[in-house]
Amino acid sequence: FEDLNPYDLATILEILSNKYRAKLKGINKNFSFYLTPHYKEFIMRFGFQMGFGARPLIRTFNRFVEMPVATFLERVDTAKFEKHRILLVFDIKPRSLVAPKPIKEDIEMDAIVYPQIDDKNPFYEWKKD
Repeated sequence: FEDLNPYDLATILEILSNKYRAKLKGINKNFSFYLTPHYKEFIMRFGFQMGFGARPLIRTFNRFVEMPVATFLERVDTAKFEKHRILLVFDIKPRSLVAPKPIKEDIEMDAIVYPQIDDKNPFYEWKKD
């Protein structure tokens, strides 16, 4: 086997994201998530271990994407999904926490997830009132 290169990592991350996004669409068509380019880079760097293939990347994706999504869905009022399209945005925490601009006009951003490497679970820090 050859070690994974950055292109391989990006491809695997895109496949993981698309599969998880499709799984979520099956649960609720009005909910999705978006990984910013900085967040993708964070996952690829944090989830890369020479000689271990894609397994560390898959675990990192689970820790920093799937777990926060599950936590968010567990705590959000599901009635919101009937009226709005909800987008959960994953990004690297900026120096000052400012409410972001919407990515698309017809999508309500309900929360942004920032990685918390020191904590047991990453968690969103910005919530729309």
